[in-house]
Amino acid sequence: MFRFQINAGLTNSSIYKKIKTKPAYYRGGIYAFSIFFFEYVTGSLLKKHDACPWDYSSAKFNIKGLIRLDYGPCWAAAGLLFEKLLCKEQ
Repeated sequence: MFRFQINAGLTNSSIYKKIKTKPAYYRGGIYAFSIFFFEYVTGSLLKKHDACPWDYSSAKFNIKGLIRLDYGPCWAAAGLLFEKLLCKEQ
């Protein structure tokens, strides 16, 4: 749920205003990257304290067990969905 809150904040911020004229694949890539970034940073901090609730080590396309690159299209789609739901014509 934390990832969605971050993404919702990004789509409703000045970042959206800067990229709203770009194609959907570009905006989706920005949203997916931002989710991956925050998930990686958060997971790294939690892992230092043995408190990370997820472990993707067994997944094929993982980075240090913290993020799964094969989730990229899903995060891009989720970002675009949040954009549609939360960002009125700004």
